Amino acid sequence: MYKRIAPYLIAIVLLAGLIFIALDLGQIRTVLATASARPIPFALAATLVSYLCISFSFAQVGKLLGVNMKTRDLTQVGFVSTVLNHVVSSGGAAGYSVRYSLMNRHGVSMREVLAVSFLHFYLTAPAMIGMLPVGLLYLSRHAALKSGTAALLAALAGVVFLAAVLATMMLFSTRLRQGLITTLIRFIRRLAKRDVAPSLLRFDETLTQGVQAMRRQPAMMIVIQFLVLTDWIASVVALWFCFQSLGVTLLPGQVITGFVIGIVAGVASMIPGGLGVQEGSMAGIFALLGVGIDRAVLASILFRVLYFFVPYLVSLLFYWGLLRQAVAPEYGSSWEVENAHPDA
Repeated sequence: MYKRIAPYLIAIVLLAGLIFIALDLGQIRTVLATASARPIPFALAATLVSYLCISFSFAQVGKLLGVNMKTRDLTQVGFVSTVLNHVVSSGGAAGYSVRYSLMNRHGVSMREVLAVSFLHFYLTAPAMIGMLPVGLLYLSRHAALKSGTAALLAALAGVVFLAAVLATMMLFSTRLRQGLITTLIRFIRRLAKRDVAPSLLRFDETLTQGVQAMRRQPAMMIVIQFLVLTDWIASVVALWFCFQSLGVTLLPGQVITGFVIGIVAGVASMIPGGLGVQEGSMAGIFALLGVGIDRAVLASILFRVLYFFVPYLVSLLFYWGLLRQAVAPEYGSSWEVENAHPDA
């Protein structure tokens, strides 16, 4: 039944993204009327590099876990689902639904889709977490803030840094991860009277399988981390060129700080695509760092157009092509076959 209704659900989600674009048309016209066109192709080129890297890294994680799909198809699935998650913030549910709908046509199970998605998220998240304390420290030292506020930001940066270290340790230390998960299960069971053990244990199993695969193929891990790092650098560069189009040249610390805090605020808001929250946060941070508020707002909106809306329109072409592909082969992926129960 899910296979029959999934395309309609996905179409509704994609239509919602187009509605968000239409609602922002007035602001888009304002930006395009005031911007210089010369830096925009460079911003689009950086955007292309960013999405290629994050999509190809998704494909590499899939290959790492033995998903039996062509790298090209996995990359396209990664692109479409990543763009959709950028436009419609739903805890990743929209992107995961699209991934399952497209990958299941190749015999990939929901369990495998979630495994690839969890591991890919866990490998990409540290890049943002690692950038956040850098941005907070830069803001505390270079913005016109009261001493108490600056000290609070510095302390928050330290907490985020420790969280990044702990997340990395949890990935590679099975004993530490299982201990924390067991404690978390007990805490939630007592406090909320809910049993989250199956979900957390499945998450632990996924990470364990991912670590084992990375140890067998360390070169693949290096490639994935390189792609993730390049993705974030290209994203920041795209934002820098958006400011260039409005005649503003930012220092590396300024653009990194505004980018990472704005993106995190948009994601945390759970508003579709962080629409409005991301732009407001970015503009506010850049204003604190000495950029005129009018240009900061326009550059943030231009970044929304070039980095979120343009890839979304391109993704529709890939999505249509993936839907037209033949339905799945008879057998599942090598990961599923190797891990199948002997009595199944």
